[in-house]
Amino acid sequence: MLVKTLNDMEVPWNPKEGKAKKRSKPHQRCIDLLTKMFPACVIVNEVTIPGTRLRIDIWLPMYKTILEVDGIQHTTKSSFFHEHNCDFDQQKKNDKMKEEFARRNNLGFARLDDDEPDSLWQDKILKAIQ
Repeated sequence: MLVKTLNDMEVPWNPKEGKAKKRSKPHQRCIDLLTKMFPACVIVNEVTIPGTRLRIDIWLPMYKTILEVDGIQHTTKSSFFHEHNCDFDQQKKNDKMKEEFARRNNLGFARLDDDEPDSLWQDKILKAIQ
């Protein structure tokens, strides 16, 4: 499929599973929930946005939808995740760029906070895939 990059270039995009790494508990929780909601759905993890080093947590090609599973480091400065204040600011910029990529390409998008219940995640996912 053709997509617009964050630099407004149109490029082919064939999302592939990123390098295997240990998934966070919230990320695995989302995969488990998606498997229950959509047993036949292909779930692609850790997909790179073209023209960047940013990775999308979950791509649902059947629904052309991006899911981002956010831990506390996305909303709160933490020395565990952010060595410097600028690291938190960069985290926020990266989050906005992922949303902008989805918007430019008319892709569904949902941000799932790890402290939210599964029922809210389900609602957000169903809204994003419409």
